[in-house]
Amino acid sequence: MTRSLLRTVPVLAFAIPSFASLAIAQTTSATPASCLRAVTTYEREQLNARATTGMTYAQITAGKSATARTCLGTIAVASTAEAELPDLARLYTVAADTTTAVATIQRYLALPIGTESQRAERYTTAIPVLLGMRTDMALARAEALATGLDSLSSAVNVSKVAGHGVLLGYYRAYDVDDQMDRHATRIIALAPSLDSARRIGLARPIILAYTALAEVYGDRAQAPRAIELLTRGERDLADLPDAAARLAEVRTRYALVGTAAAPIIAPHWFNVPANTTQYMPTGRVTMIQFAAHWCGPCRKSYPAIARLQNKYGPQGMTTVFVTSLYGFFKDRQHLTPEQELDADRKYFLEEHELPVQLAVTPAQEADAGQPGAPDANAAAYRVSGIPQMVLIDREGKIRMIVVGWDPASEARLAAVIETLLGAPAKPAD
Repeated sequence: MTRSLLRTVPVLAFAIPSFASLAIAQTTSATPASCLRAVTTYEREQLNARATTGMTYAQITAGKSATARTCLGTIAVASTAEAELPDLARLYTVAADTTTAVATIQRYLALPIGTESQRAERYTTAIPVLLGMRTDMALARAEALATGLDSLSSAVNVSKVAGHGVLLGYYRAYDVDDQMDRHATRIIALAPSLDSARRIGLARPIILAYTALAEVYGDRAQAPRAIELLTRGERDLADLPDAAARLAEVRTRYALVGTAAAPIIAPHWFNVPANTTQYMPTGRVTMIQFAAHWCGPCRKSYPAIARLQNKYGPQGMTTVFVTSLYGFFKDRQHLTPEQELDADRKYFLEEHELPVQLAVTPAQEADAGQPGAPDANAAAYRVSGIPQMVLIDREGKIRMIVVGWDPASEARLAAVIETLLGAPAKPAD
């Protein structure tokens, strides 16, 4: 999650357009902060102009790097103020100079520290900068800083929650359940020590701790435990705006476990008999996966999903993929439904060789241009992020809901599938 609903774009080789760095070419007396603003402006303008320029996302990303490098050339790096070092490290990261970015944030961390609160502030400032570098070394350093925060006194618990919150968001985006468990558990333990004003200021990571940990429990086939946590969270977080609604949304999802599964209804189907309009999840063990062609975390799951279906299909399992039309495919824009349907068929069934039934629903007019917009199928299964996998027994009862794709997901799904396949079918009433 990720469960992330953002489009994921492949990196392609190309020649950077000559205008890529014009946004800041004339900048004088630049600062790291002003350069970062210039990069953001460049990206926004190029995204808005894509229909005219035809630039791909990969080209825009590389243009951002070129813009950052050009602006770096206007900064007096050696005399950069101490407080500006985190922004300078971010700028080097955008410029694809990770080595210098790491050296810059290390320089920041090595500055003299007078008080415990200054140390905590420095650590919480550095953690998101390190995570933005997206390297194993930087991630390990960020984890070390979180451990350093935990070694400090309760006087800096606000910083501890903030630091663990950034790491929790990172691991949730990459679907690493064990680390989500660790950081969410720590936040939940720390939150009661904060006064109401500070809790409200940190509402986002605190609420995320409950919902993310519930998803971890769900991924481990522990839906009752997820429901108990979320129910407790509604009491614990009564002072936080929107907490009750956000926790109830996730609780409603896991409350589906043990209930009758809804049919999958769609006007477009592949790998099914002609004139199919719906799939009724009864008679066979069924795995439903909600996915999209732009979803990076979904792609990580495809080899395992194919292995599971190839192994258990002959024993009585069917896998159904559910996706929607979005009007684009990779960097091809303004596609007709027929063009996107053909692209989906080739992508899921030929490129990824998925042995699944594929259902495609129409674009959602009310949420035009918003990837992940819900349709009736997604609403029935309370989908808020993809991939989401749902395991259903032969009687049509939901038995497991998995959100995101953790490295352990394949083994967990296989264990439940084998249990469901081994269970004798109940006689008809």
